[in-house]
Amino acid sequence: MDVRSAFLFGLIAFPGTTLTTVTTTVTTVSADDSEEGILSSHDRSAIRKTWDQAKKDGDVAPQVLFRFVTAHPEYQKMFSKFASVPQNELLGNGNFLAQAYTILAGLNVVVQSLSSRELLANQLNALGGAHQARGATPIMFEQFGSILTEVLEEELGTSFNAEAKTAWKNGLGALVAGISKTLRKPEDLVDPQTKLSGHQINDVQRSWENIRNDRNALVSAIFIKLFKETPRIQKFFTKFANLAVDALPGNAEYEKQVALVADRVDTIISAMDDKLQILGNINYMRYSHTARSIPRGPWELAFLFGLIAFVSSCSQQAPGTTLTTVTTTVTTVSSDDSEEGILSSHDRSVIRKTWDQAKKDGDVAPQVLFRFVTAHPEYQKMFSKFASVPQNELLGNGNFLAQAYTILAGLNVVVQSLSSRELLANQLNALGGAHQARGATPIMFEQFGAILTEVLEEELGTSFNAEAKTAWKNGLAALVAGISKTLKKSEDLFDPQTKLSGHQIRDVQRTWENIRGGRNAIVSSIFVKLFKETPRIQKFFTKFANVVVESLPGNAEYEKQVALVADRLDTMISAMDDKLQLLGNVNYMRYTHTARSIPRGPWEDFGRLLLDVLSAKGVASDDLESWNGVLAVFVNGISPKN
Repeated sequence: MDVRSAFLFGLIAFPGTTLTTVTTTVTTVSADDSEEGILSSHDRSAIRKTWDQAKKDGDVAPQVLFRFVTAHPEYQKMFSKFASVPQNELLGNGNFLAQAYTILAGLNVVVQSLSSRELLANQLNALGGAHQARGATPIMFEQFGSILTEVLEEELGTSFNAEAKTAWKNGLGALVAGISKTLRKPEDLVDPQTKLSGHQINDVQRSWENIRNDRNALVSAIFIKLFKETPRIQKFFTKFANLAVDALPGNAEYEKQVALVADRVDTIISAMDDKLQILGNINYMRYSHTARSIPRGPWELAFLFGLIAFVSSCSQQAPGTTLTTVTTTVTTVSSDDSEEGILSSHDRSVIRKTWDQAKKDGDVAPQVLFRFVTAHPEYQKMFSKFASVPQNELLGNGNFLAQAYTILAGLNVVVQSLSSRELLANQLNALGGAHQARGATPIMFEQFGAILTEVLEEELGTSFNAEAKTAWKNGLAALVAGISKTLKKSEDLFDPQTKLSGHQIRDVQRTWENIRGGRNAIVSSIFVKLFKETPRIQKFFTKFANVVVESLPGNAEYEKQVALVADRLDTMISAMDDKLQLLGNVNYMRYTHTARSIPRGPWEDFGRLLLDVLSAKGVASDDLESWNGVLAVFVNGISPKN
């Protein structure tokens, strides 16, 4: 195992805030010729341009936070790690600076997400959820935005012109409005794709469970009211179109239709907590009814009568249940002039163009899935709801069609995410995690891709020309490669920003907890070995640069530095499961050490010796692998390779 990929924590005591550069590695959307994102493309471009200048100035983040808590002292109490630090000592306090660079990381993520409404909504959901628990309010974000604007104007000078001020005013206004909506508990946050919150889903599923056994009677009652209210609606059902309404109950065809609708409602509600299933079920309902030209009105009346029946049925069992009628829209990235996303911009554009044609054809999704399971019958068994349905009946089976349109929904999300590596990584993580549990393999996705290409060629005809074939070949190869990496348990998936998995984080935090009580001794032993191996490293520490190595233990300045490094290491490891804290801590370490021109080597050497200590203390090899991965991420963030 290569153990040189590690880092040296806290070599230098906090040297102040006159610092140089930092890069928060967040791969997001940068194309700004589209109006898909929040704000106009012009405003987004102006914000990005000025932000790219500002974030290179190490004073910006500390100054913004410093002015914020000095202008509003009551807010300092919300930061427990420096709540009681005198204000005149804040700019030299490590915990304060770490928080400042955490905020910098969060701002960077938001600014780089402006071109994608969905990606931005996800970021604001995360920020709002995190701050809601801390008692944050919309006015706090407004006040913070005002101070941020002041600091940007001072630091950037003439670069922060009237155009930039207007763009930031618009941007901060929109962001405050957006984050204000997300200052809720996680279960109250609305998913940007389905437009549903976990709270809504839980309410509906819980109350439905109480009455689902009577669903046929509920649906029949709704149909009777619907047909009496608007007789023409009954004409859509040819098999009982001319029966008297009062004679419908007991009619075989009518009861069959009632059961079909009731079971479909049950399927939709039961699968609401699976994003792709709900999108797929809605697609299925849309495609399977479009051909019958049923207008919007009957659906609205049915929902209205259903709501009345539903509330009536639930009134004694689940008071307070709220039903919400939802329009599902997937808003994603469509700008393709940038090379930021996966594939070339040309390939992405061609794929989108042909996909926009294909997804309008209701036959595409069923045909792809049908050919897939007929070409590979063993895969049909993986779909429990139609595993035993004869193949010649699949195209008429509701569960099969619902699955086909669920796949269509998933493909649509992936295709629309191609311009953003981060958004696509999130989608592939979700797809890979979902399919791993079902025993999916990379070869299955390759086979599915081959069949998808065949169907597209047949359905689109001459529109699916050589250029389109090449683009889809490249796209499917990249997607198969990407999703193959995500066919893992959710805890083994790597976060696209931090490059760490939950598994690695838990391994490191768990093993660290067992030895953190002796962290000062660990750091001291590493320093002594490090200085003996490479004496020049000791010269970075001016206060004990000339002390004989054997005499260092017990030296006041040396012991102070050891404690500083040990506590910084403890802080970083303890906060690793908070993405923004992690990015902020890495930024802090990079900022506070850049001015001393410490090369990459000492960071790696410290890590190598730390791994040796962990091994000597009996840390298991699997856990050491996790440590190695975590340290590699840290060293690359703090001292990137040139």
